[in-house]
Amino acid sequence: MVEFHIDKGVHGLFICGTHGSGPIMAVEERKPVHQIVVDQAKGRITVVAHIATTSTEQSVELAGHAESVGADCVASISPYYHRPDERTVADFFRTLAKAVDLPAYIYNNPRASGVAITPSFLCHLADVGVQGVKDSGFSFIELTHFMLANALRFPMMFLGGVFLPVASLPSGSRLVARALPLTYALEALSAAADGCPLATVALDLISLVASTIVLFGLSVRTMARRVA
Repeated sequence: MVEFHIDKGVHGLFICGTHGSGPIMAVEERKPVHQIVVDQAKGRITVVAHIATTSTEQSVELAGHAESVGADCVASISPYYHRPDERTVADFFRTLAKAVDLPAYIYNNPRASGVAITPSFLCHLADVGVQGVKDSGFSFIELTHFMLANALRFPMMFLGGVFLPVASLPSGSRLVARALPLTYALEALSAAADGCPLATVALDLISLVASTIVLFGLSVRTMARRVA
């Protein structure tokens, strides 16, 4: 699978996430995954290790292991099950960011964690050491708000879904992490639309509308800053 993604032009892998079954694997089961993927990638693409568990201590242990085998970044969903408040979430990510010398990202997946990360709270997390976000909220509106609040603070943004990355591209987001590479997804969509003018037009319109929404929001933000 690592070679498949590299061959299709993907720039990074997010391992042991939702589709990688990380949260249901034991700590000692996840460590070999870190090792195998990093060894196979051989520095050709970015490897981000999702290290979240229900225990802060175990999450930090996994983060340290990911760093020791050569992962490029670590990421974690918000502490889950007990639905902690924002202060507890911030404390968790502060601890994670201090535990390793790698960039630490938050994995925003409110359906899985029970915790919704707002744009304003994301800014606060940046202040405690978080350097990026993988968004699996699957909302164009929230995605746009994240970009407006953080486009200039985060060097990378991880996005979930197929069409959400299309909307993110004009904002400068540079890395898409998903089981299905964006390039391969677009190839598949284009192939499905081949020979069907209406499908081709629909695909173009979806991409155009999504991109326009984000560009308009970023333009308004830029104008507001200039006026201020």
